Amino acid sequence: SALILFPFLFVFFFIVVAIILTLYFIFQGAFFLGVLCLLIGGFVLCYLVIQILFSIITSRKQSVKQIGILFLVSLTTLGIGTGISVVEFSTFTYHSGIPDTNVYKRSFVEEESFVPVTASSLSSASIATPIITWYRSRNKSPPSLSSSFPSTVK
Repeated sequence: SALILFPFLFVFFFIVVAIILTLYFIFQGAFFLGVLCLLIGGFVLCYLVIQILFSIITSRKQSVKQIGILFLVSLTTLGIGTGISVVEFSTFTYHSGIPDTNVYKRSFVEEESFVPVTASSLSSASIATPIITWYRSRNKSPPSLSSSFPSTVK
């Protein structure tokens, strides 16, 4: 007779997981109040069913007032969540394709001293020339080793 609780415990667990995922999405900026209300209402209703079944299995008395209040709260929260979800989802706009914007396009500016390297001109001199030219255009002159290592020895 205790096996009747397992489906409700299974649903209860996944409602808790869905509430955690919804809270994660809320913190990420996707705020769906209706879905959160639906999940909270489902959580309360599932808790109520588990509590009633557990009291039947263990032959404990339950307060009818507490069960009635929880049932009304869960149905009210489910109704409000459904209404808010319908309004939220009806305001969505459908796009059949990706919007044509220039946000994801990049433009590369080539400098005057840059010489593109082709497969036929792969030698050490042809690769080093554009790099040295680019470095000289940025720094006016390449660094000298004489400033790092003095030529006079005492």
